[in-house]
Amino acid sequence: MLSKGPQIILTPEEKRIYGYFFQLADVNKKGVIEGQHAVKFFSNSGLPPSVLREIWHIADSENLGYLSQQSFSVAVKLIAQAQNGQSPDPTNINAAAPLPRFDGVYIISTDDRDKYIRMFIGLNPVNGDLDGEGVRDILMKSKLPLDKLGQIWTLADTKKRGKLDMAEFIIAMYFVQNTMNGTIKNIPSVLPEGLYDMASGKTPSTSSPSSLPTSPQPASRQIAGVVDSPMSPIIQNYSWDVTAEDKATYDRYFSSVDGINKGYLTGDEAANFFMKSRLTPNVLAQIWDLADIRKSGTLNRDEFAVAMYLITKKMGGAILPTTLPQSLIPPSMRSIPSKSSSYIGR
Repeated sequence: MLSKGPQIILTPEEKRIYGYFFQLADVNKKGVIEGQHAVKFFSNSGLPPSVLREIWHIADSENLGYLSQQSFSVAVKLIAQAQNGQSPDPTNINAAAPLPRFDGVYIISTDDRDKYIRMFIGLNPVNGDLDGEGVRDILMKSKLPLDKLGQIWTLADTKKRGKLDMAEFIIAMYFVQNTMNGTIKNIPSVLPEGLYDMASGKTPSTSSPSSLPTSPQPASRQIAGVVDSPMSPIIQNYSWDVTAEDKATYDRYFSSVDGINKGYLTGDEAANFFMKSRLTPNVLAQIWDLADIRKSGTLNRDEFAVAMYLITKKMGGAILPTTLPQSLIPPSMRSIPSKSSSYIGR
């Protein structure tokens, strides 16, 4: 029987993604979306209930209390349009709109997949794979917190080989990009069903009600996954005892002392500031020797941060190390493995 509702014409991309949404919402696998399941799924759109009610009435024009795949597609298209500032209008159902967004539902568009494929090829994979070293630099350029990068690696390395094939790389880049732009607020603890299919260029499918969006696990449980990640040794090489918050504070101190913005502090400039700590000259001299990593007789911003970290610890009663621990050497000043250097030069 031909539906009396709006006649919708979908693009191939919309057919692929809307079909995936339908599978997610069809909890009981009946081939129709019952009212309560539609409400649960559509509520993840972020639209006000009043707008969603209006969309439901348009999609379920025959007042059946459920949505077929066609009427579900009508509702999803209206949601996409509403998310982009358009009022629900059945006469405008075929107007172009970006793919809709639902919290906890992850989709990789064809355009994004093509972009990530080009990136993958540009990194010169070996036998179809990129190892952790090969992926590291592009991940670090995202400036995402290290724990999030570890979570992303754990999700993407689906075969737990310590390297990524093209589909896995696409998954990693998808989470990096969408975490950076704020689309993804919480990285899931397990790879969402259907996402690997999308990354592989296949039609996404689901097989169980567990595919429905669920609340993310607590951050402590998510972060725990970083410990066993094959990326951990690489990421740990970039961790620093100086926290981002402390570094911001130390940078402000540095700028106040470096009045002409020359980018470094002389011994006299630093000493005058450090003496405010009331530590003895001998202790401050020891801290200077540890912090002057380049042995230049000056301190740049990162070296100054190391000195301030040591001063703060010493003022709190800590014992100064005899040599600077690896975890205190600024990431910008650590030696780069030769393998990484060859990658950068490509």
